[in-house]
Amino acid sequence: MNVNGKWVFHQGGVDVTFDLVQDQDGGLTGSGSWSGDSGTLETGGGGVFENDIFFTVNWRSGAHGRYQGSRGPDRRLSGVTFDIAHPENQALWFTTQAIPD
Repeated sequence: MNVNGKWVFHQGGVDVTFDLVQDQDGGLTGSGSWSGDSGTLETGGGGVFENDIFFTVNWRSGAHGRYQGSRGPDRRLSGVTFDIAHPENQALWFTTQAIPD
């Protein structure tokens, strides 16, 4: 599964845009932003394995958002995100764009 490029994650009424770079081993780097904040993916803190994706974003506000999800049969990504310091604060997310073949 290749997730290189720009993605919009729809979560809790907010659209979060990610620009993801995936290396040959599945590791992820990149950045994210939404109307209230921006941040970068934690180095070594994310990756793609088969149909699963996970990464942590260090937001400028100080929050650390963990994203976990997978590719569904429709080739779209979906999952859950939470604040590492407050894991009870969770939101579901999904993409409307599909993973290219």
